[in-house]
Amino acid sequence: MQSEIRRAALSFPDGSAGGPDGVRLQHIRDLLMCREAGADFLSALTDFTNLVISGRCPEAVAPVFFGGRLLALNKKTGGIRPIVIGFTLRRLASKCANSF
Repeated sequence: MQSEIRRAALSFPDGSAGGPDGVRLQHIRDLLMCREAGADFLSALTDFTNLVISGRCPEAVAPVFFGGRLLALNKKTGGIRPIVIGFTLRRLASKCANSF
């Protein structure tokens, strides 16, 4: 599973937006590439992702973790386009879950 987590984290486009917590995919990438702590970080990230995918996210945290930041952008043709940016770790877990 670690190889899938690593692949998913590195597959997001450059400049992907950070979530409400301010964590960007670039932060995850930098930690994965760290010589000193990269392997330990990948192991912890894999454990965390498995916890989320298996449905064991604590109930007290779930409403926030599975939520996001809602932005309203004006469309060129008029009207509003709602955009939601979710937490980076949730987006990573979702990407991994969708790959199966």
